[in-house]
Amino acid sequence: FYGASTIPAGTPNAVGTILPKMQKYVERFGTGAIIFMYGFGVELAEQLNQVGVLALDARHIDLTRVEQQQRSWCTDKKGTVLF
Repeated sequence: FYGASTIPAGTPNAVGTILPKMQKYVERFGTGAIIFMYGFGVELAEQLNQVGVLALDARHIDLTRVEQQQRSWCTDKKGTVLF
């Protein structure tokens, strides 16, 4: 969401836990990547890159199967996927 990259790492919310979780994954499994379905901020991408994680933008990936799965459990009465 807009402004998400301004949320400090380590705060108790979905955005604030990304960097600490990725640091743990790198320690355990080595470098890797995380795919963000709706983009990401440059600042977060740089922070992730510093710990060995590449941020990828899924807006350039065919997400048809993901969206079909989401429609099976995460929609309103009209079938719109809730974010």
